Amino acid sequence: MLRRERRKEYLSLCVPLYQAAIKGDCKADKDCGVVRVGITRKRETALHIAAAAKRTAFVKELVKYMNEEDLTLRNKDGNTAICFAAASGIVLWNMVSYLYSVTNFESLAREEQINLLLGERRKEYLSLCVPLYQAAIKGDCKADKDCGVVRVGITRKRETALHIAAAAKRTAFVKELVKYMNEEDLTLRNKDGNTAICFAAASGIVLW
Repeated sequence: MLRRERRKEYLSLCVPLYQAAIKGDCKADKDCGVVRVGITRKRETALHIAAAAKRTAFVKELVKYMNEEDLTLRNKDGNTAICFAAASGIVLWNMVSYLYSVTNFESLAREEQINLLLGERRKEYLSLCVPLYQAAIKGDCKADKDCGVVRVGITRKRETALHIAAAAKRTAFVKELVKYMNEEDLTLRNKDGNTAICFAAASGIVLW
């Protein structure tokens, strides 16, 4: 009898909240008691679910019903909602930043703190390296070229923008990049041991 009552309560309160978190339905009813408990077999809260589903607006709405301790509640695997948000990728950076601003950083596990710091580095990578990569592929000479970034590997193979532009046969962009580099930069090697000069030669680009 008790088990049946608990199941009935679960279906009437937790299931609608779960569905609202998945859909990001901010107008759905949010029982203050239910938003603070695990509502899945893995003990994930509505905040975990909304974060994993990339529902930023719903996450912000849920936080209004939670206290500081609620934000660090862990699921069965030991993960907090902010960990879910950080692991979901850069498309969720606004969500991660928001959760970070309302969560006690010191209360997080060391691994989660590291993940957030890595998220900061990922954000920096996307803001600086990705635009340069795209410019190198397209040969967009008008694109901004940060002197520090043009000298480092910006791909998984540690290829610089010069490697990428040379491989894409963007002669004008290659010559433009060289202005921002010194002699040592031109001999930087990718993961396979190839320099950009090697790439340029293979593409028929004459640097000098």
